[in-house]
Amino acid sequence: MNKISYPLDILQHTSWSGIFRHFFWYGCWATFKNVNKKARRRNKKIQPNAKQLKILYSNANGITGKITSLTTAMKEQETSIALIAETKLESEPPKIDEYKWMPRNRNVRKGGGVAIIYHESLTNNIKPLENIEKENMEIQWAEIKSGTQKTFIGIYYGNQEKAPAEEVQSDFDAIKSQINTLKQEGDVILVGDFNAKLKINIPSKNINQAQSRNGEMLQSVLEEAESIALNTKENICEWTRENRKKPDEKSIIDYVIVSRKTEAKIKDTKVDIAGTHRLKGKEETDHNTILLETNMSLKTNHTLRKVWKKGKPQDWANFNNDIEKTIKEDKPKNFDELEELITKKLKKHIGQITIKNNRKRESKKAKEIREKKKEAAKQYKEACETKPNNIEEIKNHYIDMQKKLREQLENDEIENRKNTANRLIKKGASIPTYSGK
Repeated sequence: MNKISYPLDILQHTSWSGIFRHFFWYGCWATFKNVNKKARRRNKKIQPNAKQLKILYSNANGITGKITSLTTAMKEQETSIALIAETKLESEPPKIDEYKWMPRNRNVRKGGGVAIIYHESLTNNIKPLENIEKENMEIQWAEIKSGTQKTFIGIYYGNQEKAPAEEVQSDFDAIKSQINTLKQEGDVILVGDFNAKLKINIPSKNINQAQSRNGEMLQSVLEEAESIALNTKENICEWTRENRKKPDEKSIIDYVIVSRKTEAKIKDTKVDIAGTHRLKGKEETDHNTILLETNMSLKTNHTLRKVWKKGKPQDWANFNNDIEKTIKEDKPKNFDELEELITKKLKKHIGQITIKNNRKRESKKAKEIREKKKEAAKQYKEACETKPNNIEEIKNHYIDMQKKLREQLENDEIENRKNTANRLIKKGASIPTYSGK
Protein backbone atom coordinates (compact mmCIF):
# COMPACT_ATOMS: atom_id res chain seq x y z
CA MET A 1 0.00 0.00 0.00
CA ASN A 2 1.49 3.33 -1.02
CA LYS A 3 1.73 6.32 1.24
CA ILE A 4 -0.61 9.12 0.33
CA SER A 5 -0.32 12.88 0.42
CA TYR A 6 -2.74 14.89 2.55
CA PRO A 7 -4.15 17.96 0.79
CA LEU A 8 -6.59 20.12 2.74
CA ASP A 9 -9.60 19.31 0.56
CA ILE A 10 -9.36 15.61 1.43
CA LEU A 11 -10.42 16.55 4.97
CA GLN A 12 -13.95 17.01 3.73
CA HIS A 13 -14.16 13.35 2.57
CA THR A 14 -16.45 11.28 4.76
CA SER A 15 -13.99 8.46 5.29
CA TRP A 16 -11.23 10.78 6.47
CA SER A 17 -13.44 12.66 8.91
CA GLY A 18 -14.74 9.39 10.31
CA ILE A 19 -11.30 7.87 10.73
CA PHE A 20 -9.91 10.97 12.42
CA ARG A 21 -12.91 11.29 14.71
CA HIS A 22 -12.56 7.78 16.08
CA PHE A 23 -8.82 7.30 16.06
CA PHE A 24 -6.84 10.49 15.81
CA TRP A 25 -8.94 12.99 17.74
CA TYR A 26 -9.16 10.52 20.62
CA GLY A 27 -5.63 9.25 20.52
CA CYS A 28 -2.83 10.07 18.20
CA TRP A 29 -2.89 13.85 18.48
CA ALA A 30 -2.68 13.64 22.28
CA THR A 31 -0.02 10.94 22.01
CA PHE A 32 2.36 13.06 19.97
CA LYS A 33 1.82 15.97 22.35
CA ASN A 34 2.35 13.88 25.49
CA VAL A 35 4.56 11.01 24.48
CA ASN A 36 7.79 12.60 25.75
CA LYS A 37 8.74 12.20 29.41
CA LYS A 38 8.82 15.92 30.20
CA ALA A 39 5.23 16.36 29.09
CA ARG A 40 4.10 13.43 31.20
CA ARG A 41 5.95 14.80 34.23
CA ARG A 42 4.19 18.13 33.77
CA ASN A 43 0.86 16.30 33.66
CA LYS A 44 1.55 14.62 36.99
CA LYS A 45 1.84 18.00 38.69
CA ILE A 46 -1.66 19.10 37.64
CA GLN A 47 -4.04 19.28 40.61
CA PRO A 48 -7.83 19.07 40.68
CA ASN A 49 -9.39 22.30 39.40
CA ALA A 50 -12.62 24.20 39.91
CA LYS A 51 -15.04 24.05 36.98
CA GLN A 52 -18.09 26.26 36.63
CA LEU A 53 -21.17 24.31 35.59
CA LYS A 54 -22.40 25.41 32.13
CA ILE A 55 -25.37 23.72 30.46
CA LEU A 56 -26.55 23.64 26.85
CA TYR A 57 -30.01 22.36 25.90
CA SER A 58 -31.54 21.63 22.51
CA ASN A 59 -34.27 19.57 20.93
CA ALA A 60 -32.17 18.17 18.08
CA ASN A 61 -34.92 16.46 16.06
CA GLY A 62 -32.35 13.76 15.29
CA ILE A 63 -28.81 14.18 16.60
CA THR A 64 -26.76 11.94 14.28
CA GLY A 65 -26.49 14.40 11.39
CA LYS A 66 -25.95 17.37 13.71
CA ILE A 67 -22.91 16.16 15.70
CA THR A 68 -20.48 18.63 14.11
CA SER A 69 -22.84 21.51 14.91
CA LEU A 70 -23.33 20.30 18.49
CA THR A 71 -19.60 19.74 19.08
CA THR A 72 -18.71 23.25 17.92
CA ALA A 73 -21.48 24.80 20.03
CA MET A 74 -20.30 22.94 23.15
CA LYS A 75 -16.66 23.93 22.64
CA GLU A 76 -17.56 27.55 21.92
CA GLN A 77 -19.60 27.71 25.14
CA GLU A 78 -17.13 25.57 27.15
CA THR A 79 -20.13 23.40 27.98
CA SER A 80 -19.99 21.09 31.00
CA ILE A 81 -23.24 19.28 30.19
CA ALA A 82 -25.43 19.15 27.09
CA LEU A 83 -29.06 18.05 27.44
CA ILE A 84 -30.57 16.76 24.20
CA ALA A 85 -34.22 15.92 23.49
CA GLU A 86 -35.42 13.95 20.46
CA THR A 87 -32.09 12.26 19.82
CA LYS A 88 -33.85 9.65 17.63
CA LEU A 89 -31.04 7.17 18.34
CA GLU A 90 -31.66 3.48 17.79
CA SER A 91 -28.24 2.20 18.91
CA GLU A 92 -24.98 3.53 20.38
CA PRO A 93 -24.54 7.32 20.12
CA PRO A 94 -21.82 8.85 17.91
CA LYS A 95 -18.55 9.75 19.59
CA ILE A 96 -17.78 13.35 20.54
CA ASP A 97 -14.22 14.33 21.37
CA GLU A 98 -13.77 15.00 25.12
CA TYR A 99 -17.40 14.14 25.97
CA LYS A 100 -19.29 11.05 27.17
CA TRP A 101 -22.94 10.04 26.73
CA MET A 102 -25.71 9.03 29.11
CA PRO A 103 -28.47 8.19 26.59
CA ARG A 104 -32.02 6.93 27.07
CA ASN A 105 -33.30 5.72 23.70
CA ARG A 106 -36.97 5.18 22.94
CA ASN A 107 -37.61 1.43 22.84
CA VAL A 108 -41.27 1.16 21.81
CA ARG A 109 -41.33 3.07 18.51
CA LYS A 110 -39.05 5.21 16.35
CA GLY A 111 -38.12 8.79 17.21
CA GLY A 112 -37.94 10.48 20.59
CA GLY A 113 -35.16 9.69 23.03
CA VAL A 114 -33.15 11.90 25.38
CA ALA A 115 -29.51 12.10 26.41
CA ILE A 116 -27.16 13.77 28.85
CA ILE A 117 -23.72 14.48 27.36
CA TYR A 118 -21.04 15.47 29.87
CA HIS A 119 -17.42 16.59 29.67
CA GLU A 120 -15.03 13.78 30.57
CA SER A 121 -13.49 15.89 33.36
CA LEU A 122 -16.79 15.26 35.23
CA THR A 123 -16.42 11.47 35.03
CA ASN A 124 -15.73 11.13 38.77
CA ASN A 125 -18.46 13.62 39.70
CA ILE A 126 -21.46 12.41 37.72
CA LYS A 127 -23.59 9.26 37.70
CA PRO A 128 -27.04 8.31 36.35
CA LEU A 129 -29.85 8.12 38.89
CA GLU A 130 -31.27 4.63 39.26
CA ASN A 131 -34.86 3.59 39.97
CA ILE A 132 -36.38 7.07 39.71
CA GLU A 133 -37.64 7.26 36.12
CA LYS A 134 -41.08 5.86 35.31
CA GLU A 135 -41.02 3.02 32.79
CA ASN A 136 -41.38 4.17 29.15
CA MET A 137 -41.07 7.80 30.27
CA GLU A 138 -38.59 9.80 28.19
CA ILE A 139 -36.58 11.35 30.99
CA GLN A 140 -32.98 10.92 32.12
CA TRP A 141 -31.63 12.12 35.47
CA ALA A 142 -28.03 12.44 36.61
CA GLU A 143 -26.52 13.28 39.98
CA ILE A 144 -23.52 15.59 40.08
CA LYS A 145 -21.57 15.65 43.31
CA SER A 146 -18.86 18.05 44.44
CA GLY A 147 -17.87 17.50 48.05
CA THR A 148 -21.12 17.42 50.01
CA GLN A 149 -23.00 19.43 47.36
CA LYS A 150 -25.42 17.54 45.12
CA THR A 151 -27.05 18.79 41.92
CA PHE A 152 -29.66 16.77 40.05
CA ILE A 153 -29.96 17.50 36.34
CA GLY A 154 -32.62 16.00 34.09
CA ILE A 155 -33.69 16.06 30.44
CA TYR A 156 -37.31 15.34 29.45
CA TYR A 157 -39.23 14.91 26.20
CA GLY A 158 -42.97 15.13 26.77
CA ASN A 159 -46.10 13.70 25.22
CA GLN A 160 -47.78 15.60 22.40
CA GLU A 161 -50.95 17.60 23.05
CA LYS A 162 -52.95 14.96 21.16
CA ALA A 163 -51.76 12.15 23.44
CA PRO A 164 -54.35 10.65 25.84
CA ALA A 165 -54.79 12.93 28.85
CA GLU A 166 -54.15 10.10 31.31
CA GLU A 167 -50.71 9.43 29.77
CA VAL A 168 -49.73 13.10 29.97
CA GLN A 169 -50.99 13.38 33.55
CA SER A 170 -49.10 10.22 34.53
CA ASP A 171 -45.83 11.72 33.27
CA PHE A 172 -46.40 15.03 35.03
CA ASP A 173 -47.33 13.28 38.29
CA ALA A 174 -44.03 11.39 38.06
CA ILE A 175 -42.10 14.62 37.41
CA LYS A 176 -43.74 16.31 40.41
CA SER A 177 -42.79 13.36 42.60
CA GLN A 178 -39.21 13.29 41.27
CA ILE A 179 -38.63 17.01 41.84
CA ASN A 180 -40.11 16.90 45.35
CA THR A 181 -37.91 13.92 46.23
CA LEU A 182 -34.67 15.24 44.76
CA LYS A 183 -34.91 18.78 46.10
CA GLN A 184 -34.70 17.34 49.63
CA GLU A 185 -31.13 16.26 48.84
CA GLY A 186 -29.81 19.03 46.58
CA ASP A 187 -30.38 21.45 43.73
CA VAL A 188 -32.72 20.43 40.91
CA ILE A 189 -32.59 21.47 37.24
CA LEU A 190 -34.98 19.84 34.75
CA VAL A 191 -34.83 20.97 31.12
CA GLY A 192 -36.68 19.71 28.08
CA ASP A 193 -39.35 19.87 25.43
CA PHE A 194 -42.48 19.48 27.53
CA ASN A 195 -44.86 19.89 24.57
CA ALA A 196 -46.94 22.10 26.84
CA LYS A 197 -47.90 25.75 26.43
CA LEU A 198 -47.92 27.74 29.65
CA LYS A 199 -49.89 30.99 29.71
CA ILE A 200 -47.38 33.74 28.91
CA ASN A 201 -48.13 37.39 28.12
CA ILE A 202 -45.20 39.78 27.60
CA PRO A 203 -46.35 42.76 25.47
CA SER A 204 -42.86 44.30 25.31
CA LYS A 205 -41.69 41.24 23.35
CA ASN A 206 -44.92 40.64 21.44
CA ILE A 207 -45.34 37.32 23.21
CA ASN A 208 -48.89 36.24 24.00
CA GLN A 209 -49.39 32.49 24.44
CA ALA A 210 -52.60 30.89 25.64
CA GLN A 211 -52.44 27.96 28.02
CA SER A 212 -52.95 24.53 26.44
CA ARG A 213 -54.29 21.33 28.00
CA ASN A 214 -50.76 20.04 28.67
CA GLY A 215 -49.79 23.51 29.88
CA GLU A 216 -52.48 23.43 32.54
CA MET A 217 -51.11 20.14 33.85
CA LEU A 218 -47.52 21.48 33.81
CA GLN A 219 -48.60 24.61 35.70
CA SER A 220 -49.97 22.37 38.48
CA VAL A 221 -46.60 20.59 38.66
CA LEU A 222 -44.77 23.91 39.09
CA GLU A 223 -47.10 25.01 41.87
CA GLU A 224 -47.14 21.70 43.77
CA ALA A 225 -43.37 21.14 43.38
CA GLU A 226 -42.62 24.77 44.37
CA SER A 227 -40.60 25.27 41.19
CA ILE A 228 -40.32 27.85 38.42
CA ALA A 229 -39.91 27.76 34.64
CA LEU A 230 -36.98 30.18 34.42
CA ASN A 231 -37.31 31.06 30.76
CA THR A 232 -40.85 32.40 31.23
CA LYS A 233 -39.49 35.40 33.18
CA GLU A 234 -39.81 38.65 31.24
CA ASN A 235 -36.08 39.41 31.03
CA ILE A 236 -35.33 35.91 29.67
CA CYS A 237 -38.44 34.82 27.78
CA GLU A 238 -38.19 34.21 24.02
CA TRP A 239 -39.87 31.83 21.59
CA THR A 240 -38.28 28.39 21.96
CA ARG A 241 -39.76 26.79 18.85
CA GLU A 242 -40.09 28.50 15.47
CA ASN A 243 -41.20 26.62 12.37
CA ARG A 244 -38.39 27.40 9.89
CA LYS A 245 -40.77 26.99 6.93
CA LYS A 246 -43.63 28.93 8.54
CA PRO A 247 -42.08 31.86 10.46
CA ASP A 248 -45.37 32.89 12.05
CA GLU A 249 -45.76 29.50 13.72
CA LYS A 250 -44.08 30.07 17.10
CA SER A 251 -44.47 28.67 20.59
CA ILE A 252 -42.80 28.29 23.97
CA ILE A 253 -42.80 24.60 24.85
CA ASP A 254 -39.17 24.12 26.00
CA TYR A 255 -38.55 25.04 29.63
CA VAL A 256 -35.81 25.29 32.24
CA ILE A 257 -37.49 24.18 35.47
CA VAL A 258 -35.63 24.70 38.74
CA SER A 259 -36.54 24.42 42.40
CA ARG A 260 -36.94 27.74 44.21
CA LYS A 261 -33.73 27.08 46.15
CA THR A 262 -31.80 26.49 42.93
CA GLU A 263 -33.10 29.64 41.18
CA ALA A 264 -30.57 31.86 42.97
CA LYS A 265 -27.71 29.70 41.69
CA ILE A 266 -28.50 30.25 38.01
CA LYS A 267 -26.25 33.09 36.91
CA ASP A 268 -27.53 33.52 33.37
CA THR A 269 -30.11 31.96 31.03
CA LYS A 270 -30.26 32.72 27.30
CA VAL A 271 -32.57 31.53 24.53
CA ASP A 272 -30.57 31.60 21.29
CA ILE A 273 -33.12 33.26 19.01
CA ALA A 274 -30.30 34.48 16.71
CA GLY A 275 -29.53 30.83 15.86
CA THR A 276 -25.79 31.08 16.56
CA HIS A 277 -25.82 27.81 18.50
CA ARG A 278 -28.79 26.17 16.79
CA LEU A 279 -28.16 22.54 15.81
CA LYS A 280 -27.87 22.10 12.07
CA GLY A 281 -27.31 19.22 9.66
CA LYS A 282 -28.98 18.88 6.28
CA GLU A 283 -31.79 20.73 8.02
CA GLU A 284 -31.75 22.77 11.20
CA THR A 285 -33.92 22.07 14.19
CA ASP A 286 -37.05 24.18 14.79
CA HIS A 287 -36.06 24.56 18.44
CA ASN A 288 -33.81 27.33 19.72
CA THR A 289 -30.88 26.34 21.91
CA ILE A 290 -31.02 27.36 25.58
CA LEU A 291 -27.80 28.19 27.44
CA LEU A 292 -27.42 28.18 31.22
CA GLU A 293 -24.54 29.49 33.26
CA THR A 294 -24.58 28.66 36.95
CA ASN A 295 -22.77 29.82 40.07
CA MET A 296 -22.15 26.17 40.93
CA SER A 297 -18.48 25.25 41.03
CA LEU A 298 -17.28 21.67 40.69
CA LYS A 299 -13.90 20.35 41.77
CA THR A 300 -12.97 18.04 38.94
CA ASN A 301 -10.08 15.63 38.53
CA HIS A 302 -8.19 15.12 35.30
CA THR A 303 -9.25 11.73 34.00
CA LEU A 304 -7.04 9.09 32.42
CA ARG A 305 -7.37 7.86 28.86
CA LYS A 306 -5.58 5.50 26.52
CA VAL A 307 -3.85 6.89 23.43
CA TRP A 308 -1.80 5.31 20.67
CA LYS A 309 1.94 4.92 21.25
CA LYS A 310 4.49 6.68 19.07
CA GLY A 311 5.45 3.41 17.39
CA LYS A 312 8.80 2.37 15.89
CA PRO A 313 9.32 2.35 12.10
CA GLN A 314 9.10 -1.44 12.05
CA ASP A 315 5.82 -1.31 14.02
CA TRP A 316 4.28 0.98 11.40
CA ALA A 317 5.64 -1.21 8.61
CA ASN A 318 4.00 -4.25 10.20
CA PHE A 319 0.76 -2.28 10.62
CA ASN A 320 0.79 -1.22 6.95
CA ASN A 321 1.54 -4.74 5.68
CA ASP A 322 -1.11 -6.32 7.90
CA ILE A 323 -3.77 -3.79 6.81
CA GLU A 324 -2.95 -4.31 3.13
CA LYS A 325 -2.97 -8.10 3.42
CA THR A 326 -6.27 -8.18 5.34
CA ILE A 327 -8.03 -5.86 2.87
CA LYS A 328 -6.87 -7.98 -0.07
CA GLU A 329 -8.21 -11.15 1.57
CA ASP A 330 -11.45 -9.68 2.92
CA LYS A 331 -12.28 -6.15 1.80
CA PRO A 332 -14.41 -4.18 4.29
CA LYS A 333 -18.02 -4.06 3.15
CA ASN A 334 -18.69 -0.66 4.68
CA PHE A 335 -17.06 2.18 6.54
CA ASP A 336 -17.84 0.76 9.99
CA GLU A 337 -15.94 -2.42 9.15
CA LEU A 338 -12.97 -0.33 7.96
CA GLU A 339 -12.94 1.58 11.26
CA GLU A 340 -13.07 -1.67 13.23
CA LEU A 341 -10.19 -3.11 11.17
CA ILE A 342 -7.94 -0.07 11.74
CA THR A 343 -8.59 -0.12 15.49
CA LYS A 344 -7.79 -3.82 15.72
CA LYS A 345 -4.52 -3.49 13.79
CA LEU A 346 -3.42 -0.38 15.70
CA LYS A 347 -3.87 -2.24 18.99
CA LYS A 348 -1.94 -5.22 17.64
CA HIS A 349 1.08 -3.40 16.16
CA ILE A 350 1.28 0.06 17.79
CA GLY A 351 -0.30 -0.37 21.22
CA GLN A 352 -1.54 2.21 23.70
CA ILE A 353 -0.39 4.13 26.75
CA THR A 354 -2.42 5.82 29.50
CA ILE A 355 -2.10 9.59 30.00
CA LYS A 356 -3.85 12.27 32.00
CA ASN A 357 -6.59 13.70 29.87
CA ASN A 358 -6.36 17.49 29.73
CA ARG A 359 -8.51 19.75 27.57
CA LYS A 360 -6.84 20.50 24.26
CA ARG A 361 -5.38 23.97 23.94
CA GLU A 362 -7.09 26.48 21.73
CA SER A 363 -5.23 28.33 19.01
CA LYS A 364 -3.98 31.83 19.75
CA LYS A 365 -6.56 33.30 17.38
CA ALA A 366 -9.42 31.37 19.02
CA LYS A 367 -8.33 32.63 22.46
CA GLU A 368 -8.27 36.21 21.20
CA ILE A 369 -11.77 35.90 19.72
CA ARG A 370 -13.06 34.24 22.91
CA GLU A 371 -11.85 37.20 24.98
CA LYS A 372 -13.54 39.62 22.59
CA LYS A 373 -16.73 37.55 22.81
CA LYS A 374 -16.65 37.73 26.63
CA GLU A 375 -16.25 41.50 26.48
CA ALA A 376 -19.11 41.76 23.97
CA ALA A 377 -21.30 39.62 26.24
CA LYS A 378 -20.53 41.89 29.18
CA GLN A 379 -21.43 44.99 27.13
CA TYR A 380 -24.69 43.42 25.95
CA LYS A 381 -25.67 42.42 29.48
CA GLU A 382 -25.10 45.98 30.68
CA ALA A 383 -27.05 47.33 27.68
CA CYS A 384 -30.03 45.12 28.55
CA GLU A 385 -30.18 46.87 31.93
CA THR A 386 -29.51 50.46 30.81
CA LYS A 387 -31.41 50.33 27.44
CA PRO A 388 -29.10 52.66 25.41
CA ASN A 389 -30.15 53.85 21.93
CA ASN A 390 -27.57 51.58 20.25
CA ILE A 391 -28.66 48.38 22.05
CA GLU A 392 -29.35 46.60 18.74
CA GLU A 393 -25.85 47.45 17.54
CA ILE A 394 -24.36 46.06 20.77
CA LYS A 395 -26.51 42.93 20.46
CA ASN A 396 -25.47 42.34 16.84
CA HIS A 397 -21.80 42.76 17.77
CA TYR A 398 -22.18 40.11 20.47
CA ILE A 399 -23.88 37.71 18.01
CA ASP A 400 -21.16 38.40 15.44
CA MET A 401 -18.40 37.53 17.95
CA GLN A 402 -20.16 34.25 18.77
CA LYS A 403 -20.28 33.36 15.08
CA LYS A 404 -16.61 34.27 14.58
CA LEU A 405 -15.53 32.07 17.49
CA ARG A 406 -17.62 29.18 16.17
CA GLU A 407 -16.06 29.50 12.71
CA GLN A 408 -12.53 29.71 14.16
CA LEU A 409 -13.03 26.56 16.24
CA GLU A 410 -14.27 24.70 13.16
CA ASN A 411 -11.22 25.86 11.17
CA ASP A 412 -8.88 24.87 14.02
CA GLU A 413 -10.40 21.38 14.09
CA ILE A 414 -9.74 20.92 10.37
CA GLU A 415 -6.17 22.13 10.79
CA ASN A 416 -5.63 19.75 13.72
CA ARG A 417 -6.79 16.81 11.60
CA LYS A 418 -4.47 17.82 8.80
CA ASN A 419 -1.46 18.14 11.12
CA THR A 420 -2.23 14.85 12.85
CA ALA A 421 -2.43 12.94 9.59
CA ASN A 422 0.81 14.50 8.34
CA ARG A 423 2.60 13.39 11.53
CA LEU A 424 1.30 9.86 11.18
CA ILE A 425 2.23 9.60 7.52
CA LYS A 426 5.68 11.02 8.30
CA LYS A 427 6.15 8.30 10.93
CA GLY A 428 5.33 5.63 8.37
CA ALA A 429 1.58 5.05 8.45
CA SER A 430 -0.36 4.30 5.28
CA ILE A 431 -3.98 5.28 5.78
CA PRO A 432 -6.51 3.30 3.72
CA THR A 433 -9.54 5.13 2.38
CA TYR A 434 -13.06 3.89 1.89
CA SER A 435 -14.64 4.89 -1.40
CA GLY A 436 -18.22 4.05 -0.41
CA LYS A 437 -20.69 6.74 0.54
